[in-house]
Amino acid sequence: MFIFGTLVNKPWVRSLITVAMGFSVLLCLTGAVFGVMFAFGKLYMKCPLCGKRSLANGGKKYGMWVDCPSCGSIRAKIGVLGPRFEQFEPY
Repeated sequence: MFIFGTLVNKPWVRSLITVAMGFSVLLCLTGAVFGVMFAFGKLYMKCPLCGKRSLANGGKKYGMWVDCPSCGSIRAKIGVLGPRFEQFEPY
């Protein structure tokens, strides 16, 4: 405990902690904005197959997917060899 208290009193450690906390708050706010956009159906992502702008959706049964205007509904299944994208009908 004494060593940590001694380190925090150094100006470069305080600067490092301030930068790290600022970066953490920025990442938290970004995640909160994306979460609110996703909850209200305003989050768009790039389709992994064709690259077009697609609406992101989600549900309990299928997880998260994108509704691409040209490819249909696309979701990713994560396997041992990496992600595998498949088309499906969520509704």
